[in-house]
Amino acid sequence: MSELETFTLWGSLPKELRYFIMLFVDFDTQETCILTNRETRLLTIAVRKSRREIVVKRIINKQQEKKLVVHDEVDSVT
Repeated sequence: MSELETFTLWGSLPKELRYFIMLFVDFDTQETCILTNRETRLLTIAVRKSRREIVVKRIINKQQEKKLVVHDEVDSVT
């Protein structure tokens, strides 16, 4: 896929969706994983290898832990 096609596909996405999409590429297996985050719901798409799925889940869990810590700090201040 050329850079132009990639740019065109990205440009066709709604602006609000661009901020919630992350693309992970596993360079060992050449597999891709697309994560979408909509209102704190995380969905994994095209995860085929269990090893990769575990890595992605760890990333998600770390992000959720950070969010929970931030929320706890905000709640304790108020």
